[in-house]
Amino acid sequence: MRATVALLLILLSLPLLEVNAPRRSASLGAVMGQTSPSPTNNPITVEERRSVLNELEASIRLALSKGKTLEAARSLTRAGRLQLLLNDPKTAVASHLQALDLLRQSPDPQLVIDNLTGKGAAYLNMPPSTDPNAPDNLDLAQAALEEAIKSSRDIHYVAGEAEALLLLSERQNLANHATAVVTAQEALAIWKNENNKDGLARAYDKIGTYYYAQNLVAEASENWERALTLFRGLNDKAKQASILISLAFVEYKKADWQASVTYLGRAYPMLDEQAEPMQMGRLAAGLGASFMESGSLELAVTQYQRALDLYRRAEDRSGIGYTTRSLGLLSFLSGDLNQSMNYLEEALKAYKFELGTASVLEIRGRVHIVRGEYAAALTDLESALNLYTKIGNPNEAARVVALIGQAYDRQGQSSRARDYYEQALKTFVTQHDRVNQSAVYYALGKMEMKVRDYDSASEHLRQSIEVTEGIRLRPSADLMSAFSATVQDRYEAYVECLMKQHELQPTHGFAIKAFETSELGRARTLSEMLLAMQANLAPGVDPKLAARQKLLQQVIRLRENDRVSLLAQTAGPEKLKALEDVIARLEVEYKTLTDTIRARFPAYDEISRPTAWDLSRIESDVLSDDDVLLEYILGAENSYAWTITRNGFTSYKLGPQKNINEAGRRVYDLLSNPPTSGSEAELKKATAELSRLVIAPVATTLNKKRIILVADGSLNYIPFQLLLNSLANNEPLIANYEIVNVPSASILGQLRQEKQQRRPGMKVLAAFGDPVFASNYAQYKNSSAGEFVAADTEIPTWQHAWRDIEVEETSSIPTVFNRCCTRSVS
Repeated sequence: MRATVALLLILLSLPLLEVNAPRRSASLGAVMGQTSPSPTNNPITVEERRSVLNELEASIRLALSKGKTLEAARSLTRAGRLQLLLNDPKTAVASHLQALDLLRQSPDPQLVIDNLTGKGAAYLNMPPSTDPNAPDNLDLAQAALEEAIKSSRDIHYVAGEAEALLLLSERQNLANHATAVVTAQEALAIWKNENNKDGLARAYDKIGTYYYAQNLVAEASENWERALTLFRGLNDKAKQASILISLAFVEYKKADWQASVTYLGRAYPMLDEQAEPMQMGRLAAGLGASFMESGSLELAVTQYQRALDLYRRAEDRSGIGYTTRSLGLLSFLSGDLNQSMNYLEEALKAYKFELGTASVLEIRGRVHIVRGEYAAALTDLESALNLYTKIGNPNEAARVVALIGQAYDRQGQSSRARDYYEQALKTFVTQHDRVNQSAVYYALGKMEMKVRDYDSASEHLRQSIEVTEGIRLRPSADLMSAFSATVQDRYEAYVECLMKQHELQPTHGFAIKAFETSELGRARTLSEMLLAMQANLAPGVDPKLAARQKLLQQVIRLRENDRVSLLAQTAGPEKLKALEDVIARLEVEYKTLTDTIRARFPAYDEISRPTAWDLSRIESDVLSDDDVLLEYILGAENSYAWTITRNGFTSYKLGPQKNINEAGRRVYDLLSNPPTSGSEAELKKATAELSRLVIAPVATTLNKKRIILVADGSLNYIPFQLLLNSLANNEPLIANYEIVNVPSASILGQLRQEKQQRRPGMKVLAAFGDPVFASNYAQYKNSSAGEFVAADTEIPTWQHAWRDIEVEETSSIPTVFNRCCTRSVS
């Protein structure tokens, strides 16, 4: 793990896009000469390429002066390919056109085909023309390549045909990935027949790229591994690096950031940034994508900016389009809508193919929705929908349909919004896309709440949570950020809806169901945190079993993606049935393996299974006669609290989260800073206000010796011992209660149950500490020895002790962590 972190830091310090972005096809090994490793025949570095180009330009001038047109045409052909390698496609086109003009005087059919292919490659990599009346460069590329293919077949020039086919597949990939695969496979078949390993490797590479674009990640990975093996045999470092970067994106798709960074680290030393700016751009984009998915938006922006600089240097419009689109999305997620629009406008200018344009219009539509510009949003989203439908991307089209529903929803047009939501939902259900299903269920539930149809809202929100519970890894492109920033939002919305139902029907048990939902949400949050750290926190599990389980989880995820893609392509029933059988077998194997781990390592359940106890079990098994459970959940519109004893349950409606957060922030800030002459009075005032909001409403039921506190949000940062009890002469709670903080009542119950079942002979670990929190940092910062320095203040000094805990020698960190319930004592 340390090696991976160090590697990541090295990569971040380097001056470094989407793997689907076409990569320059400047290899064209048949023309550059792969038989000799000398710089003259196979120039690798920028200096070598420029040196060879200078020699070629001199030979062209000499040949032309002597009237040797065929010799000049040959040199022009190689010069054009070198110019493309040097990121100068415009000059490369000019060289190939000059060569073709000379070949009219001295015909050489194969050389004509090579120049048509070179011209097509150069046009394919040229930025769009600024002249609206000029022909599109992509169309010019396609025309040249189709002519090269036809001419090659006419004279049986198989190498020329394969090269032109492979380049044509790149052009097709911009509009139809499946068509691109078929064309690249034609080239592959020719290279196999010719036993051309370089051609085979490049064909496998392209086929992998086109499969990845269809989300067929297993097939993509298989083809890239074949290409990597061939490039190793050819000792082609640059192309090995390119494949390693692609495989890093596969790991990114699996949400295995550590493996992704490892692949990028292996690729970096193989690349010369000056010679391969596009590949270095892809490397930077790989880091950017991983940071974006993990929520590190600032780091993601840095990497995408580096990638953008490199793509601009390479004059790669697809890379520029993808990167500016990604920066637009990042700006949108960060709340900078104006900057987002600037990036998206730039992306639209760079993209000249339908899929890229549609993706930009989709994001721009989301920006318009947030701005309240609904007419503009609908215009962009409907254009994106038409493009996605035209090129056969039904899942992306359904995503846009849901966003159109959101635009109508925001305008209060619930009926129209419902139609679009349900249309999108139907597609997501058909394609087994659970992530987007849960997002649309959530949107429907929130909409029904606005029109006070709480029964329908409750059902949709329940379905959202039910579907969410089956998701452990989410793909990068979904509606999560459009409809809810976190899964926890869904639990909070469901609790809010249940409490609304409780207000209308107080005897129907809705408040109890709301409390139990809150407990499940807390268990889910803790489980996800522990699963994210599982590799380091489960030392008791056999490493081979853990590795096998992780691999199976990733393979199932990839095969589920394959199922979505096959459904999108309306594949035949035979293919779908075969894939369903594979998934079923994998799931059986995964369950069997997980059961084996669970049997050998009982504490695994604490990590893997989010569980919540119902009210009756909490009352009987968690609470003693001296306990009152006080649990909060903060919501945007309303917050709620529940107090529970062994024989009583009461719910309370509190103010909105914003008000509670503001009051809590005031208390927190005053406790975090060194006291001043007037701060004590300010603290008393701030504490009284927060107490009024969160303690006064529940004070009548705080009638036990011990308060078991389950806080939420900002309340987790507040020492409740300081808050005031209005029914006890405004004394601090510490004067009359023992207060125990726990993450949830269910977790406390599980820990107590485990203690009762603990086997004899377990070792005892006593962990005591007086940690430096923000609230007492000021008291530590002047102590060079790290010992506690009491501040000159009447505020009590609280010391925090962790309870003695008994653990097995092989207990995992989460087991220890969960058993340490912090208790504040005077």
